[in-house]
Amino acid sequence: MKIRRATLADIPQLVTLNAPTQNEHAEAMPEKFRTDPPVEDVAEAFRESIDEPSSFWLVAETDCEVVGFLKSEFRDREQSWCTIPHRTCYLGGIVVAPSHRRKGIGRQLVEALQHEARAQELPQIELDVFGFNGAAKAMYENLGFQPVMERLKLSLDGEKPDSPQG
Repeated sequence: MKIRRATLADIPQLVTLNAPTQNEHAEAMPEKFRTDPPVEDVAEAFRESIDEPSSFWLVAETDCEVVGFLKSEFRDREQSWCTIPHRTCYLGGIVVAPSHRRKGIGRQLVEALQHEARAQELPQIELDVFGFNGAAKAMYENLGFQPVMERLKLSLDGEKPDSPQG
């Protein structure tokens, strides 16, 4: 397994690799995520993100095939009325091919991100995880991530509070 920085040449493989995860999110939260978004739109979004100076994308590859990726961003936060200025590493997501899951690829990607964050003298890595994604939450907790806050929602369309999407 090789972990390396993503390049624009990786985009076709990243788009293909992302599709099952996108559809898992769309199935769990159809009110938020699109099912099968146009490949061109996904490719353009990835292209724009990889080109961003604050972005840091990694790929996991085996035998010249990309089997996982991580997208992150180094963010500078200005002082506000209630917060101090700070810099953070935000982990936007990890995608691993279904056939390669539970083999330590996510761990290797996060370890490479930790190395880069330390090199940039950042004190922590932050992320968000959807409530329906128990596998991702378990992986992050096994890697040492700890809850900091919880996002709640109140549905105004008559959805019952105990619904799986709630």
